Parts: sequence; structure tokens; C-alpha cells
Amino acid sequence: MAYMHLYYLKKIDYPVVVSESVSKMLLEKNNYKIDFIRNGVDTERFKKLDKNILRKKLNLSLSKKIFISVGHLSDRKNPLLIIKAFKKSNKSDELLIFLGTGHLEQECINYAKDENILILGKVDNVNEYLSASDFLISASVAEGFPNTVLESFAVNIPAILSSIPPHEELNKLNKNCSQIFKVNDVVSLINILNSIDKCEYDLMQKNCEEITKKYLDQQKRRLPEHIFRRLHKNEWTTGSGSFLNQSDVDSSIDSGLSQIFKGQDGILYHMALDLGLRRDRTAIAVVHKSEDGLTVLD
Repeated sequence: MAYMHLYYLKKIDYPVVVSESVSKMLLEKNNYKIDFIRNGVDTERFKKLDKNILRKKLNLSLSKKIFISVGHLSDRKNPLLIIKAFKKSNKSDELLIFLGTGHLEQECINYAKDENILILGKVDNVNEYLSASDFLISASVAEGFPNTVLESFAVNIPAILSSIPPHEELNKLNKNCSQIFKVNDVVSLINILNSIDKCEYDLMQKNCEEITKKYLDQQKRRLPEHIFRRLHKNEWTTGSGSFLNQSDVDSSIDSGLSQIFKGQDGILYHMALDLGLRRDRTAIAVVHKSEDGLTVLD
């Protein structure tokens, strides 16, 4: 898989990776110099909310400290190590929440067997669960640049992170936002959990708020405005130097074409557009959810 990634990266005219650590890794291991633009975060959706109101809404304890892990329940995310460390720490009477599904889901459920460990599967309101929590935990053994950690900081929730390069890159941006434990080391995570109460939590939260603003301000200064808006605010923009300008949009409309796909009443359809700019073709896909929950390509 890594070989294929590199193969296709070299075919891209202006390749960019999502973190400085990935950029350094490609240079050191493959002698391939490539620039990076770090992932952004939707600060309209992920922002600080009232913790107690959310806990009541989500039926969560108002008194317990809540640790949360978000992502696929897979070997790469290492959820079993988090469960093991939590159960052996002095925080086992607090609350640990997992959001996400994956091939380790049933094994996590079987291993947890604890009313203080909730495995809730996939949810649509990750932002609310993050805001209702006290700490994010990520035990990942590999990442590009973890969106969940950025989203955690955006809602002012500090993180406990494994010592992989992308996590350490985030920690270097502000060391007061996260605690680092040795990757794949359950004892190291136990020690962090046991001592986390000694941290100045209010200071950590304040630094989370500051790092989000500082990070986005840096990206805004670094990038042309239309690229910043496209990459970090997910907005299609128009104007000089833009990915798309108004004439591009107008020229793509053919009023002489007849409608082929009409759909059915009562069904919500989603459309995705992959714009071919140089070496590939433009493709469009329409999908919907069937009654049994399957994604159907129309």
C-alpha cells in the first residue's frame, strides 16, 4: 500500500501531504521532497459547548471524569490498549467512551465488560460527545495528521496521545494541550491516567482554545485566501488564482442536455464530484441509503 501511495504521489503535478511529520518521513525514507499543508478543523461545528447541558442530553454522568476515544476500532487505532490501561488505572471508576466501529468492535465489547466503558458505535454528533468529555485518548500506531485531535482542541478538550510523529508534531505546537505516552506501552498510558489529575486542567483548556486560533491564523497567513477557504473552510471559491472561477462554472453547464436521473420521492440522495483538472477525467457519483442501511450507487 505504501508503495502504491508513493507511486501515485509522484504522478501528481503538485503533491501535498497532511503533516510535517509525513513530509519528513517521505524525505528520509524515500528521498522524496514534498510540501505539507496540515489538516484543518471546522470551528463552526467543533466549538466549546456547555458540558453539563450536553451530559444531561446524552444521558452521561454529571460527576464522573469522562475519557473519550474516537475512530475505527482497528489495530491501527489500538483501542484494546486503551481499555486495558483504563481498567488497570486508578480511573476505572470514571467513564471511558468509544465512538466508532470496526473489526475489533466485538472484541472490545467482550474485553470491556464494564458499566464504566461505553462502546457506542458510529454517531452523528461527535462534536457533542467531545464537548461533554474531559480528555481525548488516542493510542494510534499510525496517523497522517489526526482530525479528531484537532477537533478535540477546538472544543477545548485536552488529549492523551501516543508517541507517534504526527501526535508529537501536535504536542510541539503547544505542549500544554496534551500528554504523550509511549506508543504500544500500556504501562506508560496507565502512568499518564494515574497522574492526569495533577495537571492544571483550566490551563490545558485555555491552551487548547489558543492553539486552534493560532494554528488557523498561521495557515491563513501561509496560504492564499482562496486556498485557505477551500482547504480549511471547505468552500468553493471564485476569483483570481481560484480552483474554480465563475466562467469555469458557467462553461460546464449544457442547457441542451436532458435529465437522465430523476430519483424517487422521499429518498435523500447525495452527490459527489471529483474534478479532473489535468491527467484525469471529471467524475460524478450519486448515492442513497437503502431501507436496510446499505449505501447504493445510483
